[in-house]
Amino acid sequence: MKVTRFIAATLGIALSAAAFAADTITATHVFPASLIYSRSFLEFVKKANDAGKGEFAIQVRGGPEAIGMMEQPGAVRSGVVDMVYSACAFYAAVVPECDAVSASSIDGPTARKNGGTELLNQIHQKRMGVYLLGWVDSGIRFCLWSTKEPRFDSSGHIDIKGFKVRGNPIYNAFLTNYLGAQVINLNSPELYTALERGTVDITAWTQIGTMDLNWDRYLKYRILPDFFSTDLVILVNQ
Repeated sequence: MKVTRFIAATLGIALSAAAFAADTITATHVFPASLIYSRSFLEFVKKANDAGKGEFAIQVRGGPEAIGMMEQPGAVRSGVVDMVYSACAFYAAVVPECDAVSASSIDGPTARKNGGTELLNQIHQKRMGVYLLGWVDSGIRFCLWSTKEPRFDSSGHIDIKGFKVRGNPIYNAFLTNYLGAQVINLNSPELYTALERGTVDITAWTQIGTMDLNWDRYLKYRILPDFFSTDLVILVNQ
């Protein structure tokens, strides 16, 4: 019932206030609140709450300090929270079609228009029992960021042998299979300390957001070309 009323209200469909009492929808976001992506989600929450007055209210419990970032997809699946703003790659073991989002050459609005978002929604409902409200903050690419000047081999290809590379489920295959990196798996909230201590030299991250997390104090080089795409989605428990 919560997801039905929420979706109806966000789509501008009138619901009788006399028929229903307002629902509280609990929500979390996988990244710290200071990050541009989390701020985008919080702005969405504000607009949704304004649109849904009397029908529902989204109550944000917090970010990874409330529920670990990798645990949040499972939390919305099990009903611990009603809504999660997450990277699709964080639960790709359950919904392998998430890889299509990261590798896509289109953005969220295009996918919604051509039916791709609805197809992904159907897959999410079948495999995970959650409603995919949307693929959001899309069209932003990833690149490699380094604390040290990068090296290149005789063919002009990036050579990261000897560099300590931070990995992540989104791009580990790219780092290991294509670049031959030995990766250190760290979640993004752990990266600042790793950079500070010198235990990480290179990380993949999106084109924006490093300054929000103060990583720019250490990451001085951006290595092109860009690759992949942001795969941020909003999931709602059914």
